[in-house]
Amino acid sequence: MATLLLTLSNLMFLAPITLSVYRCLLVEASIYAYTMFFSTFYHACDQPGEAVLCILNYDTLQYCDFLGSGVSIWVTILCMARLKAALKYVLLLLGTLVFAMSLQLDRRGAWNMMGPCLFAFVIMVTMWVYRCGHRRHCYPTSWQRW
Repeated sequence: MATLLLTLSNLMFLAPITLSVYRCLLVEASIYAYTMFFSTFYHACDQPGEAVLCILNYDTLQYCDFLGSGVSIWVTILCMARLKAALKYVLLLLGTLVFAMSLQLDRRGAWNMMGPCLFAFVIMVTMWVYRCGHRRHCYPTSWQRW
């Protein structure tokens, strides 16, 4: 039962995948789908007992799960910053490469997740402050955006 709940909880990624496809953000949708797929099979392979489903080597599944989780957070924060498309995708690619390298060095390090997320958060806040100054009123303008 625990394995089933742990693996099926990844179906929650269907909401951001659907929203990303609806808004024509296909790169973001593919990142969320990647995360959902590898997280599901990593947790199915991670369980003790006879109900173990390993489609790849355990270490590979773990790496892909950690990579997908970090990049999903990275891409979500970059989308919230509402950067121009070219800059957003350059930062997405560079962040993914740095994140992949840091995972290879130390997979369970605390800064693997916090470093890229803090950097992306600084980018988002910087863009919001820039927009506040440029528009001369608070950005985002609606509480729904917050």
